[in-house]
Amino acid sequence: MIGVDPGTATAAVATTAAPLLVKVADVLKKIGVDPDELVKIGKDAVNEKAKQLAKKALEPKAATAAQYINVSDEVFSNDTPTMNVTSTPDFTKQTATPKPIFLPLLLGGAAALYFITRKK
Repeated sequence: MIGVDPGTATAAVATTAAPLLVKVADVLKKIGVDPDELVKIGKDAVNEKAKQLAKKALEPKAATAAQYINVSDEVFSNDTPTMNVTSTPDFTKQTATPKPIFLPLLLGGAAALYFITRKK
């Protein structure tokens, strides 16, 4: 519902669905199914699915964290440093200097020349 307060929209949907839900509950009771048991089964299924999704989302992060812990334990458990330097960065390499922009200087010079040479 576009342009409607979400609280109002929820209340409208709930009041519209209530009679239908009562009729569904009556039909279920007539055929021998307890609606409360269905609600419990539904909640359990939703909770199980939420646990699976959370586990799926958090397992890679937990594995990475465990790997970091193992590496940090390994690093700090040794008394002597074991880091081998394989290469050093080249600090002698010159970086490119930006080229000056001559357009403002050219325009400024042209304006100065114009003002100096113009007759009053």
